[in-house]
Amino acid sequence: KFVNDLQVDLAACCTKGSKDVQAACSNDVSKAYDLLAGVNAGSHSAEIAGPKVAAMLIHAVEKRVQQKRVKKTHSRFFGKCKDAEQCTMEALSGRAEM
Repeated sequence: KFVNDLQVDLAACCTKGSKDVQAACSNDVSKAYDLLAGVNAGSHSAEIAGPKVAAMLIHAVEKRVQQKRVKKTHSRFFGKCKDAEQCTMEALSGRAEM
């Protein structure tokens, strides 16, 4: 249920702005959405996909929101996992650098 709800919320994030803005947003989050669908279907491990999805979404946010506008508890993720495909929970938590 959580994964499905997250997919709905993720899709809703790209409904604001012009058609070009919406298309760019959809492009930036589509791979994360697909990974979530794979987790929901059981074809992807949540433990492996989770950090990748997080990194992809962080990258999408970084394009749209200035770090200074984000609470410190969340802004610490800015710049983490530059290669989303290689992202791990350790890298997101700061115990490893990617």
